[in-house]
Amino acid sequence: VLSYFNQTDHIDFFNLGLRRLAGVRGFLDNVVTSEIPKFEEKFLVFLKENHPKIIEDILKYSFYNQIGELTKANDDLLAGILKQYIPNSGLLLKA
Repeated sequence: VLSYFNQTDHIDFFNLGLRRLAGVRGFLDNVVTSEIPKFEEKFLVFLKENHPKIIEDILKYSFYNQIGELTKANDDLLAGILKQYIPNSGLLLKA
């Protein structure tokens, strides 16, 4: 089913859900604004290397449901990953 989308579409769908979760829930509040694009890029690579299954799950769910929406389980998993990732990401954080 996901073969209908190219890789750019996959990343766009995933980033939409990621931005919603990270921004709305305040995970990026301490990240310097100019670092947000770097966060998106670095975090996607981190997830691909360390949590590829969640990307697949989110893309499948987004294909069948509203784009950018997350299941409760994926929302909770990503929240936990973000809590650990951001302070150790090397991104500039606000003082």
